[in-house]
Amino acid sequence: MLVQTKILDKDGECIAHQPRISLRLMCRQDYLPGLLGVRQENVAPLKLGEEKTIELGEGFRLVVKRIL
Repeated sequence: MLVQTKILDKDGECIAHQPRISLRLMCRQDYLPGLLGVRQENVAPLKLGEEKTIELGEGFRLVVKRIL
């Protein structure tokens, strides 16, 4: 599954984004979302084009959108 990701600050501003990444790679412990505790089961299942928002704490959010 390929996804787009954005990390938003508490004001909704994008502070980091990845335009195309596999869900498995994104959740590895050496990538920021994985380091922050995001796991594949937190995100999947997503339908094509569907978005999901995951709270990261301190007002930060991860927005994940399935693109393939």
